[in-house]
Amino acid sequence: VSRAALSRLEHGEVSPSADVLVRLCAAHGLRPSQLMARVEEGYAPLVPVDTQSEWRDPQRAVSTRHVSPAAPGLCGDVSEWRFGPGVVTELGASQSAARECHLLMQQGRLRVKLDQDSPVAERGDMLRFHQRGPIQIEVLGETGVRFLLFSLST
Repeated sequence: VSRAALSRLEHGEVSPSADVLVRLCAAHGLRPSQLMARVEEGYAPLVPVDTQSEWRDPQRAVSTRHVSPAAPGLCGDVSEWRFGPGVVTELGASQSAARECHLLMQQGRLRVKLDQDSPVAERGDMLRFHQRGPIQIEVLGETGVRFLLFSLST
């Protein structure tokens, strides 16, 4: 990320794209949900839907909602992801540690590149993996996808 882009972000002149947000978090050894949790004070056991933070990149038809954000004393978080048709991107990962992930497909078809394997997950499927770096994903078909991602620190 260039210095000029960082300056514009710091001054609130622009919002980061999904890729920039992931790169900034990785540079600091954080997942995006961990960054969002640092903005909030402590955690409450109940996370009402109207308090769940949401981030959107309308240019790429990508959004994520932090259903159960990371918090001090908790080892995991849950986020809901939506990608439009034809999206090919990466799910970033913290560079400081691996994490255990469970991806529950809610809608659509998604190819996920994991090391030597590239399984295709469909509605209702659960994909379990250890994420040690960015994971490439590809939306298949004419509809977008929606999935829940459960991430646990390992």
